[in-house]
Amino acid sequence: MTSTLQIFMFLFLMCDVYVADEVKSVLVMEGDSLTLNPDLNQTQGFKVIQWWFGDISPVIAEIYANETSYPNDEIFRDRLELNQTGSLYIKNTRTTDSGLYKLKVHHNSGASYMTFSVTVYASGLSPGAKAGIVVVVLLVFAAAAIDMMCYRCFFSDLKKLKRLSVMEGETVTLKPDIKVKRDDEILWKFGPQGICIAEIREGAREIFDFGDGEFKGRLTLDQTGSLTITNTRTTDSGAYELQMKRSSGVSDEIFCVNVCGYVEEETKFVMEGRYITLSRFNKEIQKNELIVWMFGDKETLIAQMTGGSRKTFDGPDGRFRGRLKLDKRTGDLTIRRMKCEHTGHYKLQISCSSKGTYYKTFKVVTNGMFGPKTVSVMEGEYLGLYSETYIQRGEQVQWSFEGKTLATGMNGDFKKTSYGDDERFRDRLELHHPTGDLIFRNARTSDTGVYQLQISSIKKRNIHREYTLTVQGNGVNESETAEIPLLSKEDVDGVNEQQMMSSV
Repeated sequence: MTSTLQIFMFLFLMCDVYVADEVKSVLVMEGDSLTLNPDLNQTQGFKVIQWWFGDISPVIAEIYANETSYPNDEIFRDRLELNQTGSLYIKNTRTTDSGLYKLKVHHNSGASYMTFSVTVYASGLSPGAKAGIVVVVLLVFAAAAIDMMCYRCFFSDLKKLKRLSVMEGETVTLKPDIKVKRDDEILWKFGPQGICIAEIREGAREIFDFGDGEFKGRLTLDQTGSLTITNTRTTDSGAYELQMKRSSGVSDEIFCVNVCGYVEEETKFVMEGRYITLSRFNKEIQKNELIVWMFGDKETLIAQMTGGSRKTFDGPDGRFRGRLKLDKRTGDLTIRRMKCEHTGHYKLQISCSSKGTYYKTFKVVTNGMFGPKTVSVMEGEYLGLYSETYIQRGEQVQWSFEGKTLATGMNGDFKKTSYGDDERFRDRLELHHPTGDLIFRNARTSDTGVYQLQISSIKKRNIHREYTLTVQGNGVNESETAEIPLLSKEDVDGVNEQQMMSSV
C-alpha cells in the first residue's frame, strides 16, 4: 500500500503543470478576522483545494470530493473556515498566525498556486512599530518568492528544506545532512526542470555544463556530497535538489539559495523645497518583482510595490507625509518639497524569484555645501544675493564678507536684525526677513568679492553657501562685459529633476 501511494505521488508530481504565482501581503490587527481570497479563475472546476501554513507543514484545510476538512487543527483550533470558492477565513487572529499561507488548486490539467504573506500585529502598537513589522515581512519576501519556487518544483512538505542567502560574488556551500557512503549515488539538480549539474556515481565525481555555461568553472563537488558555488551570481538563485540513492532507498534534500546583488552607493544633491527622483537601473518592473524603499540607519520602510499594488508610508516622525510618489512602470521614488530632515541614506531592495535580490543605496544631501554662486552687475545697480529658502522658527541667519559680519537675523524678526560696522556698506544693505536674502543698493566696485551665508538652528539644519560678486565699473564697454549666468550646482540638479519629473 505504501509503495503504491509513493508511486501515485510521484506520478502526480511529475504530471503537474505549474502556473506562476505571486506573493500577496495581508496586514491585520490581533483579534480581528481575515479572509485569504484566491483568484476565482484558478478555482473554477477544481478537483482538490489544499491550504498549507508555514514552510514545511501538513495541510491545514482542504476540499476533496466536495467535502471540506481540517486535517491538522492543532494550531488554529476551530478558527478556520474554508468555503467552496477556496477562500480561507481565519477568526480571532493571533500573532502566531503570522507567516506564509500556500494554496494549491488541483485541476484535470495540472495545478496552480498562490501564496499569501500574513502579518498579525499586537493591538496597541504605535504606527512606527507597525511599519517595523511590515518591513520585516517585506524583507522576507525575497526568500519567500524563492521558497515558493522551491515549493512548486519539489513539493516542500515532502522533503527537507534549507534556506541559504549570500551576497553576489561570495562562495556558498550546500552541505547534505546525511553522511555519504562509498556506494551511494549522489545527484545535484537545479531549477524547476531539475537539470542535473553534478553527480557522484561509482565513486567518480562529475560536473555538467548547465544552459549556456552559467556555472562553468564555478562548481565543486567533494566526496562528502557537498556542492560549492564560487563567485555567485543573482542568476544562481533558486532551488537545488540533492538526491542520494543507496540500497536502502532514496533520500532528498532541498536548498533554496538567494543571491543578493549589490550596487555601490550613489550620492545626490538637492535644494530645499525642490524634489528629487531616486532611480533604480532604468528598467521597467518585471513580473513578480517586489520593490522596497527604506530610509535611515534603521532602514525604516517608506515605500513598497508588488504586482499592481503601491504603498507609501509617512516614515519617522511623519517627515515623508504627502511627499512620496512611486513610478508605476519603474518603481523609482520621487520625494517632493525636500527638507534638511530628508537628508540621509535611502536603500532600494528589488527581489525577484528568478533573479534573486538586488540592493542599491543613495546618499541624499539637502542644502549641503554647494559650489559658489556667481553674480555680476554694473556699478550703481541694485542687486540681491538670494538664499532660495525660507527662514524657519529658531533659525539664525548670518551674512559675512572678508571675515566680517555684514548682517544677522533671527526668526525673520525685524527687531532681531543687526548690521555690521563696515563703513563701505553703511545704509546700503537690507536683510529680507522671510528668506534671509541680502539686498544691495547702489552697488560699488569695492563690493566685489566672496560673500558667505550661514543658516543654522537647534534642529540641525545647517546651510552654508558662497556667492562670488563682481561689480563692473561704468568705464567698461558693455559689449565687452559678459554677464555670468546665475546657475550653480543645485540649479543644474533642479533642472535635471524637473526633466525627470516630466517623464514620471
